[in-house]
Amino acid sequence: MLKDAELFYQLLEEGKFPYSPPTTPGRLLDIGGGGLRCALSEEAWKNEQMVIRLEFDGWCADGEEWAYTGNSDDRGRLTVLSRVMWCVPADGGIFEVGVCFTGRVQ
Repeated sequence: MLKDAELFYQLLEEGKFPYSPPTTPGRLLDIGGGGLRCALSEEAWKNEQMVIRLEFDGWCADGEEWAYTGNSDDRGRLTVLSRVMWCVPADGGIFEVGVCFTGRVQ
């Protein structure tokens, strides 16, 4: 379900706050409670910070929790801070990246 989410990201330069909303698209490969794995068009470095915005159909915020509604008209949006844990080259000039969540922005 969440694997169909749209992912947008922004790599943060050291101490670069405030940031602008993430607009560079990536592809979500896997997600869990503590982080995600994604495919990006640029290389990321271990411990680099990223802002990630996820948008997914059929989910909505219920306080601090997310609830699956199954209704495609519901569009959940979540923006998080994350830290790059690893990055490896993949086929087609893409990089597969694993991140851990470090905070929720919205």
